[in-house]
Amino acid sequence: MKGLVVGGGIIGLSVATEVRKRLDCEVVLYSPQHPLETTSAGAGGLWMPFHCEPMELVNVWSEETLAYLLQLHELGDSVVEILPAFQFGGTDMENAPKWANHLNGALNFKVTATSDPSVKEAITSEYILENYSKVWKFDTPVINSPKYLERLYNRLKDDSQTEVCLNGKPFEDLDEVEAFARSKGCSFVVNCTGLGSKRLLKDDEVVPAR
Repeated sequence: MKGLVVGGGIIGLSVATEVRKRLDCEVVLYSPQHPLETTSAGAGGLWMPFHCEPMELVNVWSEETLAYLLQLHELGDSVVEILPAFQFGGTDMENAPKWANHLNGALNFKVTATSDPSVKEAITSEYILENYSKVWKFDTPVINSPKYLERLYNRLKDDSQTEVCLNGKPFEDLDEVEAFARSKGCSFVVNCTGLGSKRLLKDDEVVPAR
């Protein structure tokens, strides 16, 4: 069995890695760009569940990711560091979100006020302190995106069961994807094109999200 993964960003590289590990099959990774030229290379790498749905699944995925990142950090991996994070709001942030208790409180999550001395010490912006009343304060993993991308890419490139195709030309439609997959002997395709899906699937409702 062989699979085609389309997209060379963090999702594409991660999926290709997991397909190799979990299915133990050959993989073809296709990307019009080098991973360090993708949107992922400019990502901040801050762990935090944002406005995605369905939240039930997002909470599961985010906890699994948090566990993985914390494990890397505990092993002394320099690709991950733990930094204090602050999210400001009003009365809508009086209660902690469900993810606050991930991994039995590993985030050291706290709902507090902007008048909290520890917040004032860390945040010097008078505008923030005067215009927001509540704060979510927690310690979160931050990943060095370019370094991590390069690591995943090099592992795949050096894997004898993975073929990496970087040719600078995105697929125009699914017919092109299917034709390429057939030419490579692939029996399944995983679409990891991210914003590129707008072009690939002709879907104008695909927009970037924070």
